[in-house]
Amino acid sequence: MPTDLSTLDGLAAAINAEHALIWRAGREALEHAITCGELLLKAQGQVGTGHWLNWMSDNVGVHPTTAYRYMRLGRFASDLRASDAEGVEEALRSIAGHPWHNRQRIDDEVKSQMVEMAGQHGMTITEIAEAFGCSQSTVWYWVSPKSRAAHVRSQQQMRDRHARVADELTARRNKALARESGGAVADGYSLLRRCLQKVDIARTDEHNREAKAALGNAIAKLHEAEDEMARALKLMSVRKVRSGPKHHQAG
Repeated sequence: MPTDLSTLDGLAAAINAEHALIWRAGREALEHAITCGELLLKAQGQVGTGHWLNWMSDNVGVHPTTAYRYMRLGRFASDLRASDAEGVEEALRSIAGHPWHNRQRIDDEVKSQMVEMAGQHGMTITEIAEAFGCSQSTVWYWVSPKSRAAHVRSQQQMRDRHARVADELTARRNKALARESGGAVADGYSLLRRCLQKVDIARTDEHNREAKAALGNAIAKLHEAEDEMARALKLMSVRKVRSGPKHHQAG
C-alpha cells in the first residue's frame, strides 16, 4: 500500500490494491474490505459528492455498488474489527439494523447520489438499492422525478400548515392581551389583523409576479408591525400586574 495517502492518486492506488485482495476468503477478506471502505470514504471527503462517482469511474476499478458496500463497512470499522463476523456478507448483515445505518438511508446527500447514479451513470434500481443497503421501493421513490416532486410539494405544504398554526396561536394570544387592554389598543390590533388577512387574500389571487412580490413585502411589514404591537401589549400587561392592588397582612 502506498505510504502517502494524502493525495487522490495515492488513495486510488491503495483502493485498487485492497480491492484486489478482497477475493480471499473469510476474516482476511473482511479486513481488506473494511480498509478499502475507509480509503474510499477518505477519498470521497477530498473529491466531494458532486464529482465522486465520476472520480471513481476514472480512477478506481471497483463497481459503484461494490464500492458503497465497502464504504458501509468502513463507517463501522472499529465495531466490525471487534466483532466475530467472518466475512463481508456477514458483516453487512450485522450492521443493517444499526440506527445510524437506518438514518443514513434517507440522508439528503444519499438521495442526491441515488439520482446521480440513475441519471448520469445508468445504474439500475436493483444496483442502487444494493449499494445503499435499502429497498428497491426506497430507491424508486427518490429516483423517480414524479415522486421527488410530490415529496417536495408535501414538505412545503407541511411547513405552510405549521406556519399557519403558529401564526394563529400567536394571533389568539395577542388578541387576548388586546382585549385586556381594551379601547384604542384593542381596536388597533383588530384592524391590523384584518388588514393582514385582506392583503394575504389579495396576494393569493394576484397573478402579476411583481405585484405579488410587492404584496408579499407589504405583508412582511404588517407582520413587523404586529410584532411591535405584541411587544407593546406584553409590556402593558406586565405593567398592569405590577401596579395591581397590593394585599397587606393585618397587624
